[in-house]
Amino acid sequence: MAQPAHPRPAPPPTHPDPTSSTRSDRALARSVCSYRSSVRAQPLIVVRDVESSSSFYRALLGCTLGGGGRGHHGDGPPEYERLYDPRLHHTQWGADGLVLQLHSWEADHHHGHLGDPDVPVGNGTMLWFEVDDFDDVANRARELHAPVVLDVHVNPNAGHRELWITDPDGYTVVIASPDGTA
Repeated sequence: MAQPAHPRPAPPPTHPDPTSSTRSDRALARSVCSYRSSVRAQPLIVVRDVESSSSFYRALLGCTLGGGGRGHHGDGPPEYERLYDPRLHHTQWGADGLVLQLHSWEADHHHGHLGDPDVPVGNGTMLWFEVDDFDDVANRARELHAPVVLDVHVNPNAGHRELWITDPDGYTVVIASPDGTA
């Protein structure tokens, strides 16, 4: 098996002191910081009706639209929306608070179509959201009449509560309390 040209370094087992006087300790401290800030999840799902899906996720999770409207800035096309956690959205693009992107099946924009609308969605994929207000979100899921896949239960591996539902397009959505809060 061929090794990648630039393997990702494993994070060190301990956190070096960034005020250390040795060059290697300072370099290690910089590499730890850059390693931790190098990846941000920006999940995107393809949906039949962006507005309906947006309403569902905003009601369920308390998300807001970026820029007070559609797309990146609020002036984007109606076939694409970005949903944010309003407590974390601090930048123009909102990558720090981005929760979910919604894209219409029919729109091809600059990249072509993103999937086949005739094939069932989400096989093997789950949209997993850890929420601080688990009971409130579970109640909102019931108010939205979201079909329940697996009712509220304790996941013994994580020591948290979960509720598995489906969204309007049939994606499985898992709502979880923080680990260790069962």
